[in-house]
Amino acid sequence: MNNIRIITDSAADLTAEELDRLGVECVPMTVAFGSEEYTPGVDLTNERFYELLCASESFPTTAQPAPAAFEERFLKAREEGCEVVAILISSALSGTWQSARIAAQGMEGVYVVDSLTVTAGQKLLIERAAALRDEGRSAAEIALAIESLKGRVRIYVGVESLEYLYKGGRLSKAAAGIGTVAGIKPVITINQRGEVAVQGKCIGKHRAMDRIAKAVEETEREDAPVRVLYTAGTGNAEELAGRLKKAGVPIEEEFMLVGSTVGAHAGPNAYAVAFFAKK
Repeated sequence: MNNIRIITDSAADLTAEELDRLGVECVPMTVAFGSEEYTPGVDLTNERFYELLCASESFPTTAQPAPAAFEERFLKAREEGCEVVAILISSALSGTWQSARIAAQGMEGVYVVDSLTVTAGQKLLIERAAALRDEGRSAAEIALAIESLKGRVRIYVGVESLEYLYKGGRLSKAAAGIGTVAGIKPVITINQRGEVAVQGKCIGKHRAMDRIAKAVEETEREDAPVRVLYTAGTGNAEELAGRLKKAGVPIEEEFMLVGSTVGAHAGPNAYAVAFFAKK
């Protein structure tokens, strides 16, 4: 366990307690509201992020870590006799993976994995990597296993409002306006290329929840509880969890609070699920 260092970024939404329990290091991204810059997990909690998101006139922007931030972690690990497996936010959503790749150039024993996912999906992969490390697998074996596993991550997100998708550039002003008037609630996913994609457009929240629940039910899943996610308000997540339980889908009892990377675009009161599909 001690000769393999697992590293991720703040897009995985791991709490300080989870990082410590799993033995994982985090290279944080930064979040800015106008001229005010914050570092998640250092001077910005997820709860405080949503307070700022609702109150600020500025839409938040995130900045990837510089290659030097990864190089410092990689060199320290190698000097201490450790190999490294870095599991990072989808390269389609951030330049973080590219920064790490630049930092790892010429270094032996450093494996940089593009997770092709984010938030709970990324967290699922990190948890699996930590378990493999604790089983005594080598860094190369862990990296290969995660590369094989990442295509089986599934995430479905429902949003309460189209406002934040528009502010974040995911929807045009016209589309957001028409969608709001029509009561359209998109269901969003991360596709196999690691991109944000619309899985479906539903009239009303209840139909959006039905679509998510049906997607979960119809997917052959690993024998593990489905993770339920929320942003700044658990009401919708609790309703979705109730539907899943009623359908006989096992879920984790503790919901996961989504951080700034996804939360900025989803807005408050979003609800989601994440799980591994079977091969």
